[in-house]
Amino acid sequence: MNGFRYRVQSRDRHLCTQNSGVAVLSEQGDNGNAVEYYGILTEIVKLQYLGGRRVTLFRCNWIDVFDKEHGMKKDNKHGIVSLNL
Repeated sequence: MNGFRYRVQSRDRHLCTQNSGVAVLSEQGDNGNAVEYYGILTEIVKLQYLGGRRVTLFRCNWIDVFDKEHGMKKDNKHGIVSLNL
């Protein structure tokens, strides 16, 4: 789609490398800063309406980025994000 290739989690399950992860940057969080959300792509649905209009929907399992123990941890020194999937 738009020059990008997407993979769902079920296809990645048997491969040596995984590429079903997604990241979305919010426009603005509670404190005025943008929040990064992370998830795993589980399904892609393409809808085509009469007249040629198309819509692509992505179903994801999202990680709780606000749970620092069981969700997401970020190393501020190196900028590495660790996700508990």
